[in-house]
Amino acid sequence: MVTSQGIWKTSDSGYTWVRASRHTPGSIARVWFLDSLHGFAVGRQKTVLETLDGGSKWDPVPEAAQPTGNPEFTDYTQIAFADSQRGIIAGSGIPPGAAKLPRQAPTLTLLLQTLNGGVVWAGSSNSLFGQVSGLKLGRSDGLFVYSYSDTFEVPSEVY
Repeated sequence: MVTSQGIWKTSDSGYTWVRASRHTPGSIARVWFLDSLHGFAVGRQKTVLETLDGGSKWDPVPEAAQPTGNPEFTDYTQIAFADSQRGIIAGSGIPPGAAKLPRQAPTLTLLLQTLNGGVVWAGSSNSLFGQVSGLKLGRSDGLFVYSYSDTFEVPSEVY
């Protein structure tokens, strides 16, 4: 679980929680664990971290910096795995002032994909309308939810 005070873990289905690690408030958006020890955290300024010890120690994933986008306003906000090997991390780069435009403008969408449990990540970026606000993967397919500003024709779409 991610809170402003850190990353927490439970071993009794949520009855009790123990802080696994501290981080800068607001810097981590989500975590995903493949098992009790191996997990990933994503967040602000193109942050992707990996732990192999249940969250006590986190190491940066170097491939997270490769997709284009200024880290000052580029965040990874979603992570999901279909199984223990195939996963996707998604994020957006929203330049300062973009939210104040009279019409929805394209922003940068970032994707990181792994086919081997996070040993290697392949990154890409594209200019798209909206931001990925939800991500779910199944064994053979997945869903991306894109959210848009109030000035766009529709509030969101599912791909």
